[in-house]
Amino acid sequence: MAVLDGALLGYGLREARWQPTPGGLFPLSLPARDAVPVADPAELAARFAAEVLDGPVRELGEAVAAYSVSPRIRWGNVASAVNGAAAGVARSRPELALAAREFARHLLTVPPLRGAGTVAADGAGFRRRSCCLIYRAAPDRAGALCGGCILAGPADA
Repeated sequence: MAVLDGALLGYGLREARWQPTPGGLFPLSLPARDAVPVADPAELAARFAAEVLDGPVRELGEAVAAYSVSPRIRWGNVASAVNGAAAGVARSRPELALAAREFARHLLTVPPLRGAGTVAADGAGFRRRSCCLIYRAAPDRAGALCGGCILAGPADA
């Protein structure tokens, strides 16, 4: 919605309904609600941060904190997901690529995402400033690195 219509729906986590699907995405449904358009991308990112990052995303992060995952890693994962969402929009809807990257760029400057990663000059590459630890989940801790891994080098490498 934010990239497509420049609008936010303003939902809390308690209003979302999802169905887990093995090995795939989690279909998410939300009740119908009128969206309020916001023209300025920086303002849209700030409102998104207030309504989504400080709401349902923070709630999920607090649930994960019970497993001793640090805030730096949790917010690094969110920053990586923001960049991944922009890249996914750019691939599937090329006409929205610029808007998606601009929204992500603004969102990555808003606390708590500020400083969580670096976007390459071309807007496509992204490098985290924290480790997601996914490689440690593999047997013998010999797994692959994530696409934005801090261990892999600079964002535009």
